[in-house]
Amino acid sequence: MAAIATMADFYDEIGRSRIEARVLDVAGKLKEGLRKAGYKLVTPMAPELSAGVCIAAVKGNGLQSIVNGL
Repeated sequence: MAAIATMADFYDEIGRSRIEARVLDVAGKLKEGLRKAGYKLVTPMAPELSAGVCIAAVKGNGLQSIVNGL
């Protein structure tokens, strides 16, 4: 329980807008890197449609890889 209060204080100190901007920046770089490496993105490039989520199709196993940009 103490960790939750500490985390909430830290979140408030950093601020939602800075956290959101960082998540969108990292996710955007990840999506661009995957695209350049030849992976097919399932997640839209537009941050307003995907937030910090990045999903790319992986050839060979028929599965999709989910990677969160943190």
